[in-house]
Amino acid sequence: MGDIKAMRSSRAGAGKWIRGEQVGDEATLSKKEKLLALALEASNDGIWVWHIPTGDAYFSPRYYMMLGYEPDEFPAGYDTWASLLHPDDLAQTQATIQQHIENRSEGYEVEFRLKTKAGDWLWIFGRGKVAEWDEEGKPVRLVGSHVNIDNRKRIEQQLAAYRDQLEKMVQERTLELEQTTSLLEATFNAIPDVLGVQDNQHHIIRYNAAGYQFLNRPHEAVEGKRCFELIGRKKECDLCATSECYRTKKPASVERYEEALDTWLDVRAYPILDDKGNIVKVIEHLRDITPTKTAEAENRKLQAQLLNAQKMESLGTLAGGIAHDFNNLLMGIQGRISLIAIDMEPYHTHTEHISAIEEYIRSATNLTKQLLGFARGGKYEVKPIDMNKLLTDSAAMFGRTRKELQIHHQMTPEALTVEADKRQMEQVLLNTYINAWQAMPDGGELYLATSREVLDEAFCKPHQVAPGRYAKVSVTDTGIGMDAATRLRIFDPFFTTKDKGRGTGLGLASAYGIVKNHSGFITVYSEVGQGTTLNIYLPLSDKVATADVPAEQQILKGSETVLLVDDEEMIVDVCKAMLEKLGYRVVVANGGAQAIDVIRQKGADIDLVILDLIMPGMDGGAVFERIRDIMPAMPVILSSGYAINGQATQIMQKGCNGFIQKPFNFYALSEKIRKTLDAVKNTPQDC
Repeated sequence: MGDIKAMRSSRAGAGKWIRGEQVGDEATLSKKEKLLALALEASNDGIWVWHIPTGDAYFSPRYYMMLGYEPDEFPAGYDTWASLLHPDDLAQTQATIQQHIENRSEGYEVEFRLKTKAGDWLWIFGRGKVAEWDEEGKPVRLVGSHVNIDNRKRIEQQLAAYRDQLEKMVQERTLELEQTTSLLEATFNAIPDVLGVQDNQHHIIRYNAAGYQFLNRPHEAVEGKRCFELIGRKKECDLCATSECYRTKKPASVERYEEALDTWLDVRAYPILDDKGNIVKVIEHLRDITPTKTAEAENRKLQAQLLNAQKMESLGTLAGGIAHDFNNLLMGIQGRISLIAIDMEPYHTHTEHISAIEEYIRSATNLTKQLLGFARGGKYEVKPIDMNKLLTDSAAMFGRTRKELQIHHQMTPEALTVEADKRQMEQVLLNTYINAWQAMPDGGELYLATSREVLDEAFCKPHQVAPGRYAKVSVTDTGIGMDAATRLRIFDPFFTTKDKGRGTGLGLASAYGIVKNHSGFITVYSEVGQGTTLNIYLPLSDKVATADVPAEQQILKGSETVLLVDDEEMIVDVCKAMLEKLGYRVVVANGGAQAIDVIRQKGADIDLVILDLIMPGMDGGAVFERIRDIMPAMPVILSSGYAINGQATQIMQKGCNGFIQKPFNFYALSEKIRKTLDAVKNTPQDC
């Protein structure tokens, strides 16, 4: 505070203030002032006296104790006081003191915060006044007290917060009531059914907009008349829901044919009671029963679809669990076979057996992929892909081995981009081609088409997806077709109409799960002898599709240190051996908690983490987040035989460097590790 500081003269020759007395040039405190200081010290307030010209001051013992200090623990003075004052309160407090001095008021009061010895901020209520002026009218001595108001301020702050919250709630509630009134009126008139209000003599009080439209009369020609008069009757109807409602004080309903309107009506009446329980008005609800019957049939259809979706969800959970455990077993077998094969000469007598075992493992892996697809176990490598190109390429590859089929294309001219796992989408298309081919044992026509569709809520609701823009892929065959019973079960796992050895019943089930996991759905249209059409719907993307660059399969070795995290002893043993065979130093963690300990202790020596997704206690997702907290730049490869509800996708979106699905061989493991480590090395690091 520049003005206050300007009042302070040079300290040269100034006396030293000690506990209220000035030693040296200045006169000592008067006896009266000493007695006053002693009396104030006996109170619970902190007392201070400030000699303005020198900046020296007296702080009472209570003043120090209030801030958690021992008496005289720090020097008393203006500069000390200013250094303890909260920066946000300094200007206002100094301005208040300056105003008091300039106006020569009776005193001043101000609230501010002082820092305690513990480093906290204590709210203080300060009072003060100039007790002495010099002959030139300049202030010499300022005296005052500090009162601890911390509890009061905190309560005031809480009360202010409660008050603000209450005011906000009142404002929100008022707005809600206004909006509700407007909404109710708008809703009343937006309802397509006829809604009306009658008194106890059947006089019409009002209808909604649909009511006046239904009667084809303006409101002035309707209101005040009796309801039966509006349909050409002289007395109330024999079957009258309103009369029944007045008699019973309960809702009533009746279905009847109104000859004058040539319409079957579902008439419902609902009572409005006063606070004494007397019925005062009735709400009448009229609906054309023909569309209602149609809606009921549609509702039964929707219910069947929802039940089917729930069944598929349950079966998917079961399939996913089986696939996860089976993939772990396959990983153990694949790893051991890879370890045997890598050191075996090509002409060894066991080479043929090794190759056969690996082929069996690949077949079993394909089976678990089908199970995982049905279980909707996660999209592992999601990127923009053009479904037109994917459909054309996959159909060309399939057609080369199915010469008995004639394949036709009708593609939308613009790119049909979706965000998906390309391998899983290839699997979906291949499964639909195979299903079509098996439905045409003597050959036939296969029609492939794509288009852009905008789907509304009514179309999307049965499939439990959001309305919007979709890519549509249609696969139509001229095969034997299906009856209604078969159509209901084609997406069930292990259901097949094929002969033994010609199908596992997992193809369409897997396609269904994969598409569902990509926020899409599949519809089927088929009649016996008329062929089948499968329509695949996937959300459209505005991103540009990316092209894949095929990599040459080779074993890539390294010498870095890898932390292997897995709770399965079988997996740990075989993966550790594979990694060491590739030249890597391996550190093992048998679970999430142990992995975190290793990262804390040896993180600087670890170059890469291979992290299992499904583990007891702390799963892969939680471990990944802790690793990122401790070492944000640590490369992590996620590994699993199964991902629950897209958990793998979520982790990848959080910055995980790669994913490898069990079971994997030397080629896949070595390529994934080198690709990840080299990418990290080639990425510029922030300074």
